[in-house]
Amino acid sequence: MKIDRKILVLGTAAACAWIGSNSASAADSHSIIINAVSSSKCIFNDRSSTIAVSIDPAATTTLTATSDVVYRCTAGTTPSFSLSSANTGKLVSGTENFSYSYSSTGNAPGTGMGSVQAKTHVVTASINQALAADKPPGTYTDTITVTVTP
Repeated sequence: MKIDRKILVLGTAAACAWIGSNSASAADSHSIIINAVSSSKCIFNDRSSTIAVSIDPAATTTLTATSDVVYRCTAGTTPSFSLSSANTGKLVSGTENFSYSYSSTGNAPGTGMGSVQAKTHVVTASINQALAADKPPGTYTDTITVTVTP
């Protein structure tokens, strides 16, 4: 049996090419970029608090009482606070009411959301006791809503 040299050379070349294709090939890579976006946010530590005042209808002075509203904001975020009254600035008991005023102070920039990063916003209620002079005894109430943005 005689082997043709051309066929032998071509066969050997094909076998070498096939064997070479199974050997380790060059490495390739792919990059993944991760984007994490942190937003500005402020939150209250508690959802409610109380300002309790004892009114003397015979007195003519103005009573002032406060409530600390504790909040936290992401670092570098300066909060904006707004206040609103459920009874449009009136203390109400049944059909009786009298006016009072309210305000707030404090909007320190946030330093983080950890509990040790808490800041204090102070809400003040001022009640002129003379406005209650002709009102019957009772518990007069209103709800002040404090909103923080962002």
